Amino acid sequence: MSNAFTNTFEGIKRRDLMAKAGAFTLGAAGAAFIAGCGGNSSSASGTGASFSAAQLTRAFKDIMTDEDNHVNFLKAAIPANGGVARVAPTFDTTLAVFNPTSLASFYALADALENTGTGAYTYATKYLVTVPDVLTAAASIGLVEGRHAGFLNFLTNRPLLTNPAPGQNDANDPTNPVPGGNYSMEVPQPPSIVGQRAAPFLVNINLNGGVGLPDDQFANQGVVPFTVLNYALLLEYLEKTFYDLNVPKFFP
Repeated sequence: MSNAFTNTFEGIKRRDLMAKAGAFTLGAAGAAFIAGCGGNSSSASGTGASFSAAQLTRAFKDIMTDEDNHVNFLKAAIPANGGVARVAPTFDTTLAVFNPTSLASFYALADALENTGTGAYTYATKYLVTVPDVLTAAASIGLVEGRHAGFLNFLTNRPLLTNPAPGQNDANDPTNPVPGGNYSMEVPQPPSIVGQRAAPFLVNINLNGGVGLPDDQFANQGVVPFTVLNYALLLEYLEKTFYDLNVPKFFP
């Protein structure tokens, strides 16, 4: 697996992740999702004024391209190394969480998605230590998610490193730091927590024959590295769907 994965990862990374050329996860539920990730559905109001329209457009188009590239990288890398990539799920894009009606709600939903995704990758990497090349690829994508999260945290007037799980490392919302809070380490998010946080986006999901979320040890869906990567692919499909719908709407 390792040599083949290295070749696939390096080739696709150079061609698409680096060059970004070619075809290489509001309503009451949305508010609950944002609050559960330590956010505030109204905190983004006006904060985008720190950036020009051109800068925001470039940033969100970059984020959208990154998520599209992540999906296509994982779709290519899994079968190239002997696994079976999951079929794309069909999300119910009529849900309010896929259709924010203001920039503020779009920023807040994107912020919650990216912070949750960063925590998901942080947790999952420990299950890849026996396959270093797979670990490198997953960590690379996770770091990109972290860059997205840092930008969105700043845009929504939050600490650059925002704990996506209030109460795990401190007793208060991470937007209000208290002595003893952990603001220098990412908080790992197991699939059970990620599933809870992403639940508003998963209502009426059609997995199209694919598997759902794995257990927290990635032990219930076959070979662990492929289970981790297909889990990551599910989350990337979610983010891709969200940005593909909303970036053209807010940043044409």
